[in-house]
Amino acid sequence: MARSSFKDTKARVGISMVLARYYAQDDIALPNGKEQLRLPCIICSYDGRSLSVHTGKNVFKCFHCGAQGNILDLVCSLEEVELPQASEIISKWFPQSKADTKKRASKPAPKRPSKKGEDSKKTTKPENDPKTVNTPLGFELKGIDPTHVRVTTLGIDNPESYGIGFYSGRGAMKDSVVCPIHSIDSEIIGYCSFESEKEGVISAYPPDYQFAKDADLFNVHRAKDRIKEDGLCIVKDPFDAIYLSERGYNAVAFMDELPGSRQINKLYDFYTQEMGTCTFFYTGIDSPKRIGKTILALCDLPIVVAPLP
Repeated sequence: MARSSFKDTKARVGISMVLARYYAQDDIALPNGKEQLRLPCIICSYDGRSLSVHTGKNVFKCFHCGAQGNILDLVCSLEEVELPQASEIISKWFPQSKADTKKRASKPAPKRPSKKGEDSKKTTKPENDPKTVNTPLGFELKGIDPTHVRVTTLGIDNPESYGIGFYSGRGAMKDSVVCPIHSIDSEIIGYCSFESEKEGVISAYPPDYQFAKDADLFNVHRAKDRIKEDGLCIVKDPFDAIYLSERGYNAVAFMDELPGSRQINKLYDFYTQEMGTCTFFYTGIDSPKRIGKTILALCDLPIVVAPLP
């Protein structure tokens, strides 16, 4: 990759955007007028606030382990990759729109005086809006252990077939049981974590403001080729989708308290194209009437509501 590409990446992506891939939003929120943060270092896992970040200059430095640099250096350290791979990862996290490319390639046109009554603040929706489209991560978490004791307590017969395992690496999902979230095209668009110590199974998502839970259905890449044969089951939790899949059902999860309209549209497409049947399964803590009513209000799918077997 050319050196100019590295410069473009650093100029286009702020370090606060990259930090949001690893820290909760509340942790990296800046008071008005401030540009500096002090955080626990996720490179050396030091508990104290040794990591200093200057969002205006897009640089960081850890006063415990000595790591320092820009956004490329940060991703190199956290993902254990070289500079070209780090630039590629960042570009996939924050894709560059065609409009931005054209803007840099051509000189800016002179501003035309706005006419009376014309709204000068109108903006167009950018391509690849992160709130409506989940772009592929472009990488997989390394060192996932499917034999860890915290995995076996989940009661999943074949965790490795789903990519489930205990992750002890770096980043937001460190020291948790993780499972990849795939798009319909089998590309990894995120990870969820399963916590077996708590009552029930809690689905948690990386603290990343870009991930849109209502844009995709969990486990649909497995079910899409068998819908015509056996129909489709709908649940709200990824763990329940895996639970049903291991017992021979074609199951997907909408990954939230209530399904989004885009997820419902995908369910509708599956049903009309594949002639499958749909059943919404609920657990004892769910409200089948509320969720079932929401689904039926968004489309005319003949959905059956039943308790989780």
